[in-house]
Amino acid sequence: MGLGNKISALKERSRAARLLLNKYFIVTFAFLLTVGFIDKNNAIKWIQNKYKISQQERLIRQYKKDIQATDDKIKELTSDLDSLEKYAREHYYFQKENEEVFIVE
Repeated sequence: MGLGNKISALKERSRAARLLLNKYFIVTFAFLLTVGFIDKNNAIKWIQNKYKISQQERLIRQYKKDIQATDDKIKELTSDLDSLEKYAREHYYFQKENEEVFIVE
C-alpha cells in the first residue's frame, strides 16, 4: 500500500516537479548558488576584479606612452642648445637682454 502508492504518485507528478525534487538538480543548484553569489570569491566579485584589472592595464599603457614622450623630449632638450633655448622661451618666457617679449594668448 505505501510503496506502490508513492511510485504511482511520483509518476503522476508533473515533469517540472520531478526535476525540482531530483537530488542531482538540488545539489547542482546549491553549488551554483554558492559559487555564484554566496562564496567569498564569487562570480560577481570576479567580474568586478577583471574590470579593475583591465582599467589598470589601460593606465599602464598610457603611462608608458607618457614616459616615452617625456624621454624623447629630454633627449631633444639635452642634445641641442637651440631647442633648449626655444623651450625656455616658450614655456618660461625667458628673454635676452635688451629684448621685449609680447605674450599673445
